[in-house]
Amino acid sequence: MATLRSRTNAPLDVELKWQIVDWSGKTIVNGSKKITLPAGAKACETAVARPAGENKFLEAEFSLSAPYQGVPVAQAYSMAPIAPAADSARQLDPSSPFGMGMYLYRFAGDPGGFDKMERAAQMGAAAGVKWSREEFQWKLIEPSPGKFDWTFYDHVVATARRNGISVYGILAYWSPWTQPYKPQGIEDYCRYVAAVAEHYRDDIQYWEIWNEPNLPDFWKGPKKMYADLLTQAYAAIKKANPNARVLGCSTASIDHGFINLTMKLGAPFDILAIHPYRKQLDDKGFIGALQEVAALVSKPGESPRPVWITEMGWATQAPHDTLAYRITPRRQAELLVRAYVDALASRVPQNISWYDFRCDGDDKFYNEHNFGVVTRDLRPRPAYYAYATMTQLLRNLKVDKPLNLGAGIIAFRFGPADGKGVICLWSVGEDQRAAVPAQKPLLLTSLMGDTEKLTPDKGAVTVDLRSEVPVFLSEE
Repeated sequence: MATLRSRTNAPLDVELKWQIVDWSGKTIVNGSKKITLPAGAKACETAVARPAGENKFLEAEFSLSAPYQGVPVAQAYSMAPIAPAADSARQLDPSSPFGMGMYLYRFAGDPGGFDKMERAAQMGAAAGVKWSREEFQWKLIEPSPGKFDWTFYDHVVATARRNGISVYGILAYWSPWTQPYKPQGIEDYCRYVAAVAEHYRDDIQYWEIWNEPNLPDFWKGPKKMYADLLTQAYAAIKKANPNARVLGCSTASIDHGFINLTMKLGAPFDILAIHPYRKQLDDKGFIGALQEVAALVSKPGESPRPVWITEMGWATQAPHDTLAYRITPRRQAELLVRAYVDALASRVPQNISWYDFRCDGDDKFYNEHNFGVVTRDLRPRPAYYAYATMTQLLRNLKVDKPLNLGAGIIAFRFGPADGKGVICLWSVGEDQRAAVPAQKPLLLTSLMGDTEKLTPDKGAVTVDLRSEVPVFLSEE
């Protein structure tokens, strides 16, 4: 069913056209219909038949032509139901790099929040999520000085762990009763930090200090004061739990200036946290940027300091919104896999978390409401299946090497050098045909999990690549 509205003061004669395609871009059905829209933005609904048969992914594009008007275009998609997670998927695996901003704590204000939280965690488990970034809100845990209530967050942590998802906590933002950006405020914050680290010492070993303090939206004090806060919070956490690891900086983008300042001021941290958002994904440039910042924070003569990506993503708000990150749901799925594979190929991040799992709201025109891989009401989007396909194929595999398959083709092999591996590859700039060396048949898997057996000819299999659309090749 398509719903149309006209904002004109008189009825408007239009022609609605639609085309429905599968993930490969093959047209399944198309059609058109002439309609008279009522005046005054009244809704007009018209039936659009859904193709018969089972498809994991279908994408519909609608265009509307009217006299003296532009040609507005809208897209919609249909996804298959989610299969339940196997019992093995509910086992904790802290060695996995596959994180996601599940943000289970955000169900606090939802009616039936605990049931929805459990459903979200189950969906995360089914998709291969092994880590969640959860914000431990000071104002909720310590609503007044020295009075702690752990009830809700105990439930959050238990829900995640029950579904095989390890938690790392972000400790950010001031409580209403303290003094922000004052020595007393930092002292109060550090007492709170110590209490949280102590309470969860058996379940949570990683704590991120603040969120994007290099931006005035999240840190309104002097930048050097963040170094003071990080230094004192580090000491408080280590005293409460000597085994805990502290994530520092947590910068929006890869802010070398802020990271350098924090280190110059002597603030300690065990792991660098970054949020390398970008409008376009230049694969080689992204890999180089990760390797560069890893070198920046490594101490001479010591083991490299770990780097975690604690946020990264692209939003899918409606096309005529003027904000950044304007992409389709299909494009979001493609970018998600490229970003994770590039990051793993760089050999830098030990943990990568997409922002975020569930859309923050229902406003299709507001970018902050459209980063999720599932909708607000927990329906899967294309990026959900792309993530699940990636984690299933790359689980327990390390990057082996890049492959040289020709100009304009990005390809990385994962797995042991002398055993079965998985290749992830895509073209850049234009569609291409790649010849991949192979002596045995390979299984081609799309981001939606569809498979096709490829038989080698003269020592290679031929793969048709669409520009910037990853696919996977694996031995059967």
